[in-house]
Order: sequence, then structure tokens, then C-alpha cells
Amino acid sequence: MAPNVPAGAGVKLSEAIGRCRGDSRSLDLSESGNKSNGLKVSAKFHKGLLVQTAYDLKPKPPLSATVNSFGRYATDHMLQIKWKRGEGWGTPSIKPVQAFELHPFAQVFHYALTCFEGMKVYKDAQGHGRLFRPMMNMNRLMVSASRLDLPDFDKEALLSYIKHLVKMDEEWIPGHEGYSLYVRPTIMATAALLGLAPPEECLLFVVMTPCGSFPNTAAEGFRELAPIKVLVSMEHVRAWPGGVGYAKVGGNYAPAIVPQIEARKFGCSQVLYVRRDECEGDDGIVGEFGAMNFFAFMQSKDGSLELVTPVLDGTILPGITRDSVLSLCREWGEFRVSERTLRFQEVSRNLLSPFLFF
Repeated sequence: MAPNVPAGAGVKLSEAIGRCRGDSRSLDLSESGNKSNGLKVSAKFHKGLLVQTAYDLKPKPPLSATVNSFGRYATDHMLQIKWKRGEGWGTPSIKPVQAFELHPFAQVFHYALTCFEGMKVYKDAQGHGRLFRPMMNMNRLMVSASRLDLPDFDKEALLSYIKHLVKMDEEWIPGHEGYSLYVRPTIMATAALLGLAPPEECLLFVVMTPCGSFPNTAAEGFRELAPIKVLVSMEHVRAWPGGVGYAKVGGNYAPAIVPQIEARKFGCSQVLYVRRDECEGDDGIVGEFGAMNFFAFMQSKDGSLELVTPVLDGTILPGITRDSVLSLCREWGEFRVSERTLRFQEVSRNLLSPFLFF
């Protein structure tokens, strides 16, 4: 989840964000070293970008409609690129948003052979669209694709196509504070093969939708985010060591629907997943929420202050906002900033303020 950058945030914030660099442990999501030189031929897109403009533009939904109905309103255009094993990527194209035609045997339907990203475009004080650290999204998408044997791609080229798409639909970027344009790049296996096998054909596409804050908890006027209630779950597991919790793969998300429904029954907006281990009682290893990373601001017995977030151990998604918060807080130097294993009982005993999460 990217932060809501207020209009007119000023030079200080923009400079600070510009100084952020990746600190993602074993996962190389950093913004440095992202040059495309040395890419395998199969990872490069065909030169050129085909553009088909929509003639019948859709009416923009009222801002209020985007707050409690995330993902219901598509912009006018989408990006699409096909891939085939042995041939590589085809020519990228931007076209009016339209339905896909896929065979019922398509692997994405049966084995969740897909991964995706989520990034946001904001309007700055001058009315220009701004992506928040988008190369980190490209790097994370590459990590997710690699885990499923989905094809490599040219990250810089894909980002340039996304910027072109955003420019075409820039009128869809909300101009009010707290709102943004959500961008969803996706790669999925489309070959008509019912057997479980490496993908032979894939489709990379990008769609966009206007949205409010996520989760939908912003106070009136979006001047500040309202607190939310969360359900701590030790019965359900979001990710397990050795699994794919670090990647945004399709199979990670459908199982979270039932725990989310249970949370709503208790008036909660999110689920905090705590993984039980050998300890007895109401304790376990703190993971993350269903839609964001977890932070806790705590006070130790000696009175020192510490901002803690679970370490990237393979079960935690390396969030871009997570990385930005860690970088900025370390730069401030006002309290200790830690990435480590965090137990729920430690959080319960030492929490200085309500949960912080990004």
C-alpha cells in the first residue's frame, strides 16, 4: 500500500522519498541496479508500442463511489503483451478495456498460475501524476514471476509503457487528497493445458481503477486516517516458512477471503495473522495483515523506544511503503528501528501506541 501523499507536501518529503533505497534483505527489490543491459533476448519486448484510442470514453464515477467499492470502475484503456515459449514477448499494445477470450483449460483457471502488482498514481500540488517508487514494484513483480516460472521481462520498458497508459487516462487520476489511481500489472499463464506444467503461453496486462484510501477508513475530508479494529487470528495461516508469502502470487489471496469475512463479523477491517509455534497459550510469531505490513511502536523496560516490523523471512511481503518507512525513520534517528522476529505477547506487553501498519 503506497502512502497518501498530501498535496503540497513540499520539497522535504519529496527529497526524503527520493533518498529511500531498497533494504529488502535477500530479495533484491532496490531501485538501484535496474538497468536492462544484459537482459536475455526472451525477456525483451518487440520494439514499438501499438496504441488504439477509445472513442466512447466512460463517465468518471463520483469519488464517493470509489471508497467502498474498490476495483469496480476500470479506466478507458489497458496495456496488453503476449508471450510464447520459444518466441518470447510480442508487440505491446494499449487498447480500450475489453474482455479476454481464454480456453477453459487455461492454466490460470486451474492452478492460480498468475502474479500481480499494486501501485498508485497521485496528483501533486501542480496537478501532475506521480508514481511512488514504481521500479520497486517492477522488481517485486519479477521476483513473483520467477517463483512461478513465468517469463522474465524488461522492467524499464514495462514501466515506460505503464507511464504511457497513465498519461492516456490521466483524467481518471482523482485530484482530491486521499484518493489515487490504482495500477494493477498482472502476468498469467494462458495456454490451454489442463496438466500442471511450466507455462507455454502467457499474457501480461495492466488495468487501472480510481480508489480511495485502503483499507477504506479515511475520515471525512481525508485529512487523517481513522483508526480501524483488527482481528488477531491464530487459527488461519497466511504464509509458512518455505512457501510463497514473499511473492504476490494469485494463490496467496483467495484463502484470505474467509478470515476477512470472520473479521467483519466482529466489526474488524483487517486480520493480523499470528503463526503459532512450540509455545503454548495465546502467543505466536507476528506476521502481517491481509493487505499490509505490520509495525509496532514499543517501549522497552529500560524506557527506550523502538519501531519494530517483522523481518523478511520469506513469509512477509516486502512492501514498498514498509521499506520507505524504515528508511525515513532510520534517517531521523529519533528511536531504534528494528526488523526482527516479533512475538505477539511482546507486542501486547510493550505496545506504546495503537498498532502501526503500512
